[in-house]
Amino acid sequence: MGRLRTAVLLALVAAGVVGCSTPRSEVDAAQRQWDSIPDEVRAALGLGEPEGSAWGSVGEHWKIEAPLGIAATGDPAVLGSGITSACHAVVDALAGTDVQAFGVLPLVDGVVRATHESCDRGLALGSWSTELGSADSPGRWTELGDLVLGRERDGRAEMLGPRLQLAAGIVSTSSTTPPWTSTVIPFDPADWDDALAAASTPLPLVAPGEGQVVLITPAGTAVTGTAECATGERDTEVTVASPVFVDATISSITVNAVPDGEPVPGRVGCGRGPAGAPILPTLSYTTAAGEAIDVAVVAIGRPTVWGSRLTASITAG
Repeated sequence: MGRLRTAVLLALVAAGVVGCSTPRSEVDAAQRQWDSIPDEVRAALGLGEPEGSAWGSVGEHWKIEAPLGIAATGDPAVLGSGITSACHAVVDALAGTDVQAFGVLPLVDGVVRATHESCDRGLALGSWSTELGSADSPGRWTELGDLVLGRERDGRAEMLGPRLQLAAGIVSTSSTTPPWTSTVIPFDPADWDDALAAASTPLPLVAPGEGQVVLITPAGTAVTGTAECATGERDTEVTVASPVFVDATISSITVNAVPDGEPVPGRVGCGRGPAGAPILPTLSYTTAAGEAIDVAVVAIGRPTVWGSRLTASITAG
């Protein structure tokens, strides 16, 4: 049925009914990638009906999307748990097929295969670099929450092109992302645990500088962020947010210009006292040594905004 619907869309494109600015070659390229997903993998992932659509400034490209039918459950107290649960579900679904999923792992320079051990440690949870705005690995080719289907051969992955958008619950492919080959980084859970410990910042943390900090605590430990700012040249406010925005997997402490609109909980005007809020973990897992830990990732904003200087601290317990 899905292929019939795509065939109908192709006919409409050829007739100029939809995607009138979409070259037929773009539609064909996306369809070839979609067809590269074996039937057994479609069934294992529970893919729904695919939908094709034009995109781009004038509809010059083509994409195909379908619902992802895996079962995943998240814990509201752990920001990245929904993506982590979906990552585990993908590993289980693809077991027994000749296709695997690949992604990028915090603190690792390169592409890592999805396994239960790599999912536990934050596969597809973005960059945890301690320098704000930088990436853990060069040329990151996936967004937060994404895995890509492929086949591993002798330490290299032949990527099919279709990607699993775990947060959105869809599988998608685009004419702009042809298949490619990438080296797969060998993954050792104990080594990654050591790298995490080396990248972490001890608590309590007082007056952190601008950037991103990675915090480790025993599982279940309460972590609190507190911040305030002096009155500046314009109206400014301080915010402790966890998550930094809806569906984000990290937290933040920032000073910002006062926006228009209704007051937002957790924001306090500069010069009017401190703001404080719990910092939720991004990830919770058990290390190779058997230690249950929480990992929180917190982005610290600019120290001064319009003359308002940020003073912050993060404490545990």
